[in-house]
Amino acid sequence: MGECRKKEAIVVIGTREKNHELQIVKTLGLPIILLNTTVDLEDALEVEYPIEINLNDEESVIQKLEELSTFYELKLIFTLNEYRIITAAKISQELNVPFNLSYQAAVNCRQKKNTRKILNEFGIGNVKMNLVQEVGQLPDVLESIVFPVIVKPSNEAGSHLVQKCHTEEELYEAVRKIKERSTNWVGQQLDDDILIEEFIVGPEFSVESCTINGETRIIAITEKIVTDDNFFVEVGHVVPARLATEDELQIRNMIPLVLQALGVTDGITHTEVKVTTEGPKVIEVNARPGGDRIPNLVRAVTGYDLFELAFHISCGGSIDHLPRHDIVAHSAGIQFILAEKEGRFRVSKATLESSEVEEYHLQVDPDEEVFTTDSNYNRLGYFICYGDEREHAVQRLKNVYEQSNIMVF
Repeated sequence: MGECRKKEAIVVIGTREKNHELQIVKTLGLPIILLNTTVDLEDALEVEYPIEINLNDEESVIQKLEELSTFYELKLIFTLNEYRIITAAKISQELNVPFNLSYQAAVNCRQKKNTRKILNEFGIGNVKMNLVQEVGQLPDVLESIVFPVIVKPSNEAGSHLVQKCHTEEELYEAVRKIKERSTNWVGQQLDDDILIEEFIVGPEFSVESCTINGETRIIAITEKIVTDDNFFVEVGHVVPARLATEDELQIRNMIPLVLQALGVTDGITHTEVKVTTEGPKVIEVNARPGGDRIPNLVRAVTGYDLFELAFHISCGGSIDHLPRHDIVAHSAGIQFILAEKEGRFRVSKATLESSEVEEYHLQVDPDEEVFTTDSNYNRLGYFICYGDEREHAVQRLKNVYEQSNIMVF
């Protein structure tokens, strides 16, 4: 009697956008094995094999998939979750299952210290950097520091624990604040090294790119609006970015060099840059589509769904046949709602439900008590507007914000 053929399956590590990525993966018509820290009923019903497991325990995840490989032929690994990129790459390396990134490329993007070291070594938009592991090392680096500086953990995300420091006192406090935390937002061990970087002056943008077999295509450049205080909370995004022609050309020429230096040969990347008097400089590189609903804005303006492109690449698709939808807007923008202080939140929901708004979401209810927003993780909500030939999305965002009577009192 012949050996029973294994069933082919796709492994999804973590989820990010509710339902959307699972629906994309399902288009291939293969069973899905979903591994997540928690799996709700809705996701469980979408897949063949839902598994609740501690994703921070990579060895347990690998062991579980080794067990499943007895019954399934694991065709590929797919994740769009920033915190799970390295895990997916390690599984790919250990079990020889295809994933877009090599393990080293995943580490180079995920670990901000690696990104900075490599780009400085290649001479791509050099940014001065120091690494410390404890407060006691600060006197050794103070002589080489020119304030203001940026202090941040190497393996966190969402601008969490990132602080701009103008004085030695603020620098010491920022390092202490990071050292008080042993884990990042999802419970992974924080890297021992803390980055102290020169503050880069200039407007900020992000570049949404698609790379296949080492060839990179820029899908969109997003204009970013961030708070001007010591915490870098993103207030809004606009696609396409309003950029001078020369600045845009420099960015487009730089990104392929950045990705090549980091070892990224395939995948969707979200690269944050600032345009300076010395040319564009990289803030960080993320080996996945951007967050903050940027993929929604990009799809509306370009027709490209970054999640679909990521899966297209995973399935071996070519750069000349990228899936594309209809373009529905000349410009698109998102406005986040922040709390500048502690207090009671107020907003006119009627305005957010008007025809000017394509989508909105509130994290808190009107009249609810809120804390000051100090990272991308504790904003109060957002709304999205599209622009046309007559009125840009930025103007519509401004109109809606003013009419919504948003305040914390």
